[in-house]
Amino acid sequence: RYDMDDIADELMDRFGEMPASVDNLLRIALIRAMAIELGIKQITETGGEVRFYQQTLDVEMWQEMAFEIGGRLRVIMGSVGDSYVSLRLKPQENSLDIINRLFEKYLETVQSDVL
Repeated sequence: RYDMDDIADELMDRFGEMPASVDNLLRIALIRAMAIELGIKQITETGGEVRFYQQTLDVEMWQEMAFEIGGRLRVIMGSVGDSYVSLRLKPQENSLDIINRLFEKYLETVQSDVL
């Protein structure tokens, strides 16, 4: 997270205010880095739904995350490798913002469990 802020600050110092497309690109890079750390191998977004495919689905953790964001997450169990977590987006909600917050909360929870 701090690396992204540093990069954004450096870009603004050199080039002025960042266009929204550059800001989105930085946020996508941050989300990808967090996804790797969480073992998420794929993220898809279609029709107001974001799906997370985790290498080893941690159902208990996702249940805790569902409580944190108001029950908008569902764990969908399929055959091996086809299970996923579904996040329902609210109308006009920025998916990058909610995914970022969700992944940050997940990482915080994992790190506090380790301590």
